[in-house]
Amino acid sequence: MKTKCLSNMETMRMEEELTKREPSPAESDFDPVFNKTGSEIAGRYENPVLLPSQGGEADLFLAKDKVTNNKVVVKIYRSSFKPKDDILKRLKGVKHTDIISLLDYGVWDGRFYEVMEFAAGGTLAEHLPFTEEFITAKIIPQVVNGLKYLHSLNIINRDLKPSNLFFRDAGHNDVVIGDFGISSLIREGMTSHDVTIKARTTEFAAPEVFSNVMGFEVDYYALGITLMYLLTGESPFKGLNEQMIMHIHTSRKIHPPRDCSGRFKNLLEGLLTKIRENRWGYGQVQRWLNGENVTVVSDQLGIPFFKYNLGEGKEARDFKALGRLLLDNPVLAKRHISQRLLYEVIKQHDQAMASKILDIQEKACSEDEAYLGIVYTLNPGLPYRLFR
Repeated sequence: MKTKCLSNMETMRMEEELTKREPSPAESDFDPVFNKTGSEIAGRYENPVLLPSQGGEADLFLAKDKVTNNKVVVKIYRSSFKPKDDILKRLKGVKHTDIISLLDYGVWDGRFYEVMEFAAGGTLAEHLPFTEEFITAKIIPQVVNGLKYLHSLNIINRDLKPSNLFFRDAGHNDVVIGDFGISSLIREGMTSHDVTIKARTTEFAAPEVFSNVMGFEVDYYALGITLMYLLTGESPFKGLNEQMIMHIHTSRKIHPPRDCSGRFKNLLEGLLTKIRENRWGYGQVQRWLNGENVTVVSDQLGIPFFKYNLGEGKEARDFKALGRLLLDNPVLAKRHISQRLLYEVIKQHDQAMASKILDIQEKACSEDEAYLGIVYTLNPGLPYRLFR
């Protein structure tokens, strides 16, 4: 039997009831762990009620802390998921006005759990859309202050989005950053090599994430996408598949909503700059909030993001140049193609092109056929050469 799944509004209405009633059979039967231990989590958190949750990394429960009598949110991770211990140790007890508090964590019944304060106003995703004025006055200042604080601790959020931003109060004035299940510690000059689709949301991922480069800048890019969501009430990538979204992030300009002000467009363009060194951060956003005209460094799309090295002194920075390079260096080219080195690199930049290359390789009757097919797919304008 499945547990009752409550909306945020239903959760708020049960505030008084939560402190005095026992869970229903439907709730206690939700998971085998409840059959074993009854109506408490970790011997402390009473009357757990399943909350709606996006993603598959954990189950969320609203419960009462019997030590403090406060409502809390308990996040119980699936067996294959566990937040990094160093992050949890840093976050536990951290008190910042713009960050949701991590109160407790541990292992219970073989599953890792963390306990966070309950945000009475729900997520920002539940209240879309917002006016430009409200976003500017209420949301942006608190979010960037929270990001500044996290970054000062060498923590990047990596999953900033409307469903991970909360209203702490029912009056929708106090905005906090929450959900640090996939945060990671980062030090200057480091890159992360374990970034996967599971550990981020593609819609909010900065271009460099697809090349396994991770820095504080990714949070500000995600903020830019988040602001578009908040303003329009829907995804800027509505109707597109994941491959198309990745291609837009890495190779195409993301246009601000038509009906937003010129000043707000300036903010979005600064946050969504693809070259991370030129992307706006805390300083530029604060200057923008103060009414300054902040310069946006325009992207030169296609130049900084794609680079393929065929060998020493043999480099291409776009697909046409790569086609020419392969045509001029057939021995090296065939080796790279057969080892799928070419496919793996292109996949990080253009999923559509990568799919074409993989299709050519799989259907070709010979190495030469695959080689020529790929060369002229990358650069159809090249003169034809016959190979024997």
